[in-house]
Amino acid sequence: MSEQNSWANPTPAALYAQAVGVFGLGALLAGLVPAVDSVLMIPWFCGINFVLIVCSIIQYRNNELYGATVNLLIGAIFFGSANWMSLLTKFVGLPLGAPVLGILGTAQIPVLVEGYFNIPLIIFIAILGYLGGRLSWLISAMIWFITLAVVALTVWNFLGQPGIQPGIGGSIINIWANVSGWMLLATGVLNLYVGTAVFMLYLTGKLTLPLGKPIFK
Repeated sequence: MSEQNSWANPTPAALYAQAVGVFGLGALLAGLVPAVDSVLMIPWFCGINFVLIVCSIIQYRNNELYGATVNLLIGAIFFGSANWMSLLTKFVGLPLGAPVLGILGTAQIPVLVEGYFNIPLIIFIAILGYLGGRLSWLISAMIWFITLAVVALTVWNFLGQPGIQPGIGGSIINIWANVSGWMLLATGVLNLYVGTAVFMLYLTGKLTLPLGKPIFK
């Protein structure tokens, strides 16, 4: 597509939005904040979802298939309405205000189905991680970190999401959830770095921060 007909590259905005989301979700899963704080994440997820979908639409228009697919997949599914309702159901309860956390800190509502939802998501993101190697090993690593985080999260789902400590101050204490959280936090750091590198590249026309070489052609 010619430069006259294309829009500005939204990649930095998308990466910054992803960083915001994975830092919040990562802190929750890593047990750094109380589990009930998940309710406060819903409006944040709403804003991140909007930004990523808008970015993906612009990238599709600019014929940037890879970035558009990544942002649409993460924006619509990972930070989409399914996650909002999942957080509401598990941590707030339906009907409104009904507690759903078990005495032993395990969600009373079976969560196995969320594990099955994650299986195709893992496959799709893994493919994107592999293809990202054609662009840069750093970009590929960023996608693979998300993949590993979703794998750990899926194992936690199939186990029934144990380790959710009861009470207002209770956090999540489970190795699979915590590993997923720390992987997401690492992803957020890479999001910030790559987003800043791309932003400076488009502003100055120079590659100020290295993005890494392609793994393969």
